[in-house]
Amino acid sequence: MDWFFGSSKPSMVPALTPLQLQRSRQIESLRIYNQNVTEIQRDVEYRVQFNTGGSALTLIITLPPQFPEDRPIVKVSPIVHHAWVNDTGAVIGSHGINNFMLHSDLGKMIRGIVEEFQLHPPSSYSQQQHNLPHHNSVISSKPTYTPHLSGTGSKQSTAIDYSPYHSTITSHTYSTSQAPVGSSMYNNNGVQTLLEAEVSRNNSAYVPVTFPELTELRFL
Repeated sequence: MDWFFGSSKPSMVPALTPLQLQRSRQIESLRIYNQNVTEIQRDVEYRVQFNTGGSALTLIITLPPQFPEDRPIVKVSPIVHHAWVNDTGAVIGSHGINNFMLHSDLGKMIRGIVEEFQLHPPSSYSQQQHNLPHHNSVISSKPTYTPHLSGTGSKQSTAIDYSPYHSTITSHTYSTSQAPVGSSMYNNNGVQTLLEAEVSRNNSAYVPVTFPELTELRFL
């Protein structure tokens, strides 16, 4: 007659502990306050997808074994640049996460993170690198001395342009007959010295470095 008076067999489903009841209520709150909630592993991992700044982001919520006594772990994917996010993608700047307690509301806390990202859209690391200024390579303006020699049989002289608007030396070659007035003195190789060339270029008073006349007098 057990069917008439009801079964006296105990239920095979174990009763939930107070911690498990709190855990179930937190997960239910997560679904109430947020959209696009996906259960990856029952009572352990959930994901919330949302859009911000033209990009799709996902919050990965991991509930530790002692949740809600222990606070949840929340990461954002892909990893973005934001004041609340560290280099590994973990959300560390949320007041709700940092002060999570047994009677905190998981649903409202996750909703607050979503609203923060929508109010202040994070930037991806690829965008950060794209926006970096491009530094042009430094071009040395140190002048180089490259004398230009004329054909055989003529004496050469090289004049140097030290103008600050030029980064290289301008070479000029002329024979003895084309040499400017006051610059007829050459060294033993028939090439005008740099000092003489600079004096000739600036039209300054020419002071010869050598005196061939004295050499000729020695042999008289």
